[in-house]
Amino acid sequence: MKKLILVLLVSLACTALAQTAFTIPNVAITGGTITGLSSPVPITSGGTGAITAGAAATNLGLAPAPTGTTGSIGGGALLAGTCATGAASVANTTTTMVVDVSPNTYPGDGIIFMGYVSANGTVTVKVCAILALTPTASTYNVRIIQ
Repeated sequence: MKKLILVLLVSLACTALAQTAFTIPNVAITGGTITGLSSPVPITSGGTGAITAGAAATNLGLAPAPTGTTGSIGGGALLAGTCATGAASVANTTTTMVVDVSPNTYPGDGIIFMGYVSANGTVTVKVCAILALTPTASTYNVRIIQ
Protein backbone atom coordinates (compact mmCIF):
# COMPACT_ATOMS: atom_id res chain seq x y z
CA MET A 1 0.00 0.00 0.00
CA LYS A 2 2.88 2.39 0.80
CA LYS A 3 4.43 1.89 -2.64
CA LEU A 4 1.10 2.60 -4.38
CA ILE A 5 0.61 5.81 -2.40
CA LEU A 6 4.20 6.86 -3.11
CA VAL A 7 3.73 6.29 -6.85
CA LEU A 8 0.52 8.30 -6.76
CA LEU A 9 2.23 11.16 -4.86
CA VAL A 10 5.17 11.15 -7.28
CA SER A 11 2.79 11.10 -10.23
CA LEU A 12 0.80 14.02 -8.85
CA ALA A 13 3.98 15.92 -8.01
CA CYS A 14 5.35 15.37 -11.53
CA THR A 15 2.08 16.58 -13.05
CA ALA A 16 2.19 19.70 -10.88
CA LEU A 17 5.86 20.30 -11.74
CA ALA A 18 5.17 19.92 -15.44
CA GLN A 19 2.51 22.62 -15.20
CA THR A 20 4.47 25.04 -13.03
CA ALA A 21 8.14 25.89 -13.45
CA PHE A 22 9.90 27.17 -10.34
CA THR A 23 13.29 27.22 -8.66
CA ILE A 24 14.29 27.23 -5.04
CA PRO A 25 17.36 29.41 -4.52
CA ASN A 26 20.41 27.83 -2.86
CA VAL A 27 18.91 24.30 -2.79
CA ALA A 28 20.88 21.40 -4.24
CA ILE A 29 20.71 17.61 -4.28
CA THR A 30 24.17 16.06 -4.24
CA GLY A 31 25.05 12.45 -3.43
CA GLY A 32 21.61 11.75 -1.96
CA THR A 33 21.69 14.78 0.36
CA ILE A 34 19.53 17.87 -0.02
CA THR A 35 21.24 21.08 1.06
CA GLY A 36 19.85 24.56 1.37
CA LEU A 37 16.56 23.74 3.09
CA SER A 38 16.02 25.15 6.57
CA SER A 39 14.13 21.96 7.50
CA PRO A 40 13.00 18.74 5.80
CA VAL A 41 9.75 18.81 3.84
CA PRO A 42 7.17 16.83 5.86
CA ILE A 43 5.63 13.68 4.37
CA THR A 44 2.19 15.32 4.70
CA SER A 45 3.39 18.05 2.31
CA GLY A 46 4.68 15.59 -0.30
CA GLY A 47 8.21 15.39 1.09
CA THR A 48 10.08 12.63 2.87
CA GLY A 49 10.62 14.27 6.24
CA ALA A 50 14.38 13.85 5.76
CA ILE A 51 17.44 15.38 4.11
CA THR A 52 19.32 12.17 3.26
CA ALA A 53 18.30 9.32 0.98
CA GLY A 54 18.73 6.74 3.77
CA ALA A 55 16.58 8.68 6.22
CA ALA A 56 13.95 9.23 3.52
CA ALA A 57 13.79 5.50 2.81
CA THR A 58 13.37 4.79 6.53
CA ASN A 59 10.67 7.44 6.95
CA LEU A 60 8.75 6.05 3.97
CA GLY A 61 9.06 2.45 5.17
CA LEU A 62 11.44 1.50 2.35
CA ALA A 63 14.63 0.85 4.31
CA PRO A 64 16.38 -2.48 3.66
CA ALA A 65 15.36 -5.36 5.91
CA PRO A 66 17.83 -6.41 8.60
CA THR A 67 19.75 -9.56 7.56
CA GLY A 68 22.33 -11.98 8.89
CA THR A 69 23.92 -15.39 8.33
CA THR A 70 24.23 -18.28 10.77
CA GLY A 71 27.27 -20.45 11.25
CA SER A 72 27.10 -23.94 9.77
CA ILE A 73 24.11 -26.02 10.93
CA GLY A 74 23.68 -29.75 10.20
CA GLY A 75 26.14 -32.40 9.12
CA GLY A 76 25.31 -34.68 12.05
CA ALA A 77 22.70 -37.44 12.26
CA LEU A 78 19.24 -36.43 13.52
CA LEU A 79 16.49 -38.72 14.74
CA ALA A 80 12.96 -38.15 13.44
CA GLY A 81 11.45 -35.09 15.10
CA THR A 82 14.75 -33.66 16.38
CA CYS A 83 16.50 -30.47 15.37
CA ALA A 84 19.93 -28.89 15.09
CA THR A 85 20.10 -25.17 15.85
CA GLY A 86 22.29 -22.20 15.08
CA ALA A 87 22.11 -18.45 15.53
CA ALA A 88 22.78 -15.23 13.66
CA SER A 89 23.34 -11.80 15.15
CA VAL A 90 20.96 -9.34 13.51
CA ALA A 91 20.97 -5.79 14.88
CA ASN A 92 17.74 -3.95 15.63
CA THR A 93 15.56 -7.05 15.91
CA THR A 94 12.97 -7.81 18.58
CA THR A 95 11.12 -10.97 19.51
CA THR A 96 7.90 -9.69 17.88
CA MET A 97 9.43 -9.74 14.37
CA VAL A 98 8.98 -12.40 11.67
CA VAL A 99 11.98 -14.19 10.12
CA ASP A 100 12.51 -15.54 6.58
CA VAL A 101 15.15 -18.30 6.34
CA SER A 102 16.97 -19.77 3.33
CA PRO A 103 19.86 -22.24 3.24
CA ASN A 104 23.03 -21.56 1.25
CA THR A 105 23.29 -25.32 0.56
CA TYR A 106 20.16 -27.46 0.21
CA PRO A 107 19.96 -29.55 3.42
CA GLY A 108 18.21 -32.49 1.72
CA ASP A 109 14.73 -33.96 1.48
CA GLY A 110 12.98 -34.66 4.75
CA ILE A 111 14.36 -31.52 6.39
CA ILE A 112 12.34 -28.52 7.57
CA PHE A 113 14.08 -25.26 8.52
CA MET A 114 12.62 -22.28 10.35
CA GLY A 115 13.74 -19.21 12.23
CA TYR A 116 12.61 -16.84 14.94
CA VAL A 117 14.00 -13.91 16.91
CA SER A 118 14.90 -15.66 20.16
CA ALA A 119 16.24 -12.52 21.88
CA ASN A 120 16.69 -8.91 20.83
CA GLY A 121 19.47 -8.96 18.22
CA THR A 122 19.57 -12.77 17.90
CA VAL A 123 17.85 -14.96 15.30
CA THR A 124 17.75 -18.70 15.99
CA VAL A 125 17.44 -21.14 13.08
CA LYS A 126 16.20 -24.71 13.61
CA VAL A 127 16.93 -27.46 11.07
CA CYS A 128 14.61 -30.37 11.84
CA ALA A 129 14.36 -33.92 10.50
CA ILE A 130 11.03 -35.47 9.54
CA LEU A 131 12.74 -38.88 9.30
CA ALA A 132 15.98 -40.10 10.82
CA LEU A 133 18.69 -38.70 8.53
CA THR A 134 21.71 -36.41 8.28
CA PRO A 135 21.06 -32.94 6.88
CA THR A 136 23.80 -31.49 4.68
CA ALA A 137 25.72 -28.86 6.65
CA SER A 138 24.90 -25.33 5.55
CA THR A 139 24.92 -21.74 6.68
CA TYR A 140 21.51 -20.06 6.58
CA ASN A 141 20.59 -16.54 5.49
CA VAL A 142 18.01 -14.79 7.64
CA ARG A 143 15.97 -11.72 6.74
CA ILE A 144 13.60 -9.88 9.05
CA ILE A 145 10.15 -9.14 7.66
CA GLN A 146 8.84 -5.90 9.15
